[in-house]
Amino acid sequence: MQVKKIQEATRAYRQHLERERFFRNRYKWEMLRGFQRHWDLESPNLAQMYDRSLQSSHTRRWWKGENYQPKAMMIQFMEQSPDFARRAFQDLYNEDKDLEGRISRFQFSCDVLLEEYKKAHPLRIDNNHFHSDNAMISLYLGLRYPQQSTVIFYEDFRAFLQKIGTRQLPQVYEYERCFKICRALHNFVKKDEALLALHHSKLELERDYLADSLWLIQDFYEWGAKNL
Repeated sequence: MQVKKIQEATRAYRQHLERERFFRNRYKWEMLRGFQRHWDLESPNLAQMYDRSLQSSHTRRWWKGENYQPKAMMIQFMEQSPDFARRAFQDLYNEDKDLEGRISRFQFSCDVLLEEYKKAHPLRIDNNHFHSDNAMISLYLGLRYPQQSTVIFYEDFRAFLQKIGTRQLPQVYEYERCFKICRALHNFVKKDEALLALHHSKLELERDYLADSLWLIQDFYEWGAKNL
């Protein structure tokens, strides 16, 4: 990454926020607060808790689309095998263990859950749990640990990194490296106090997640991929 290009991108993003009278991406911080309030792996009804934690009309496109139903499938898994699904998320969120290993085991658990689901519903045509790419797993991690990770939409992330002069781009499944880059970018962006104040002013105390998080970088790279 080239410092000059990052600084130029940061200024351009600040100017974008200054011009934007209605902060159309505020739903991300609303979703984050909702997840932080409702997520509880000790809940007796795991599927209901999961559904409530990801409840947002604005972000449905992140987990519901044509031939893309990761949330719906996870709810099916949790209703069928709640204890197994609970352990899968507990392991995914165990920061004492290696990140890549946690993600690999979580994906394997989803494979197992899918096979169990197909055996229990032989007439159903569902044959994908939609957790093999990096979008949903990084979303789970970003919602649970927003200071350490955020959702990675790889094509936008890669395009943004190219625009700020990154020579060695992370591969699509290099989660730890993607998050590390986001944290480095966050350190740059935080130096722009005017940007932070402007962004904070667009959030609402009773509705949105207000603590420092890498979700600002998610918004930054998503905007930059299309506008720089």
